[in-house]
Amino acid sequence: MNARSLWERRRAAYLRETMPYWRYVLGSGGLAMGFAFILFVQGYASLLNRAQAEGAVGPWLPAFAAAAAAAALAWNPARTYLTQADLVLLLPMEARLAGYFRAAKRLGAAWSGAALAAALALYAPFYAAAGFGGAAAYAGAAAALLALKALLVYGAWKERQLRFAGARFAFAAAKAAAAFATAFTLLRGPLDAEAAGLLALWAAYAAALRAPKAYRYHWERLVEAERRTVALHEAWFGLFVDLPHRAETYRARPYWNALLRILPHKRTNAFLYLYWRTFLRSTLSALALRIVAVEALFVWAFPHPGAAAAAFAAACWIMGLQLRAIRTPPEEPLLAAMSPLPDALRERSQRSVQRTAQLVLTALLAVPLAVVAPPGIAAACAAAGAAAAFLFASKRPLRL
Repeated sequence: MNARSLWERRRAAYLRETMPYWRYVLGSGGLAMGFAFILFVQGYASLLNRAQAEGAVGPWLPAFAAAAAAAALAWNPARTYLTQADLVLLLPMEARLAGYFRAAKRLGAAWSGAALAAALALYAPFYAAAGFGGAAAYAGAAAALLALKALLVYGAWKERQLRFAGARFAFAAAKAAAAFATAFTLLRGPLDAEAAGLLALWAAYAAALRAPKAYRYHWERLVEAERRTVALHEAWFGLFVDLPHRAETYRARPYWNALLRILPHKRTNAFLYLYWRTFLRSTLSALALRIVAVEALFVWAFPHPGAAAAAFAAACWIMGLQLRAIRTPPEEPLLAAMSPLPDALRERSQRSVQRTAQLVLTALLAVPLAVVAPPGIAAACAAAGAAAAFLFASKRPLRL
């Protein structure tokens, strides 16, 4: 058995499985992602122009850059594509699977190394603008961080061999703090006496990695890590499409019950009550509130009227696409078959809940916009958002 070929076949199968979901991601969120990228470029250029004009940067910028570099240093994934069945199928052949795990480590090192290189490239103009040093000084700092990245890639795999979760947590916490301190020291200017202490710290980390390990490959740990990675990917895709193998989850959320008491107890409100209760208890309501929070945070970070209006429009568009998925729990076919109420009333109730929910959420989205934009622009955007609520609700409910 060719171990590397097995890993490549599993990776290809996973990509074939998830590739169709990216079509829904780009279809539902492509425009918003494009807006976010444009606004990021605009904010980055504005910040760089200010730094070049003033010849200095605030103390928060090196700290932010160090945090981004530390995140890239500490992030060392290794997609193994292992399942629970591999504890029976592959574990007996552990001695012949070095190529399998080597391929996983190399791919993870490539992705995390690219993330670190991108963070360093974005910070390079600010390093020069603030007068921290020339190109040679920054190249030396970048080379030191890339060398540290190689050590952490090696160390991440060694940490996966540890038996106890507490030991892995201790390594991760100490490594994160040391990575931030190292990146901050290297990115804020010329080196000082702290550099010798950090070098000794990383030497101690490398020595600790040589301690005897309980496992050559901690199979249960690797299977659990792969399960969490797949769950994270499914959570991302679930923001844009209903995955066929992933059931919706509902929570009681008793604090929303007061809203349901507003509905009169009438026969014609049966579906209306059901859709509202399902929406308030589903993950869709939590997702809608997160969209409101992200829009408010973006407007706070980029308080320009144009940027705020673009963020408002993107949030309304994403909200409308997501709210089209409002529906009853999986028992809906049986409920529809046994209910004496007409099917037209069910569809009308679904559109009413969708429209009302989007109008309320649009009003919440308009609050940050009204703070930074002129009243005319804020009112026009709010009116457009309200019109979009009726437009989205006029279409047939989304069925995937």
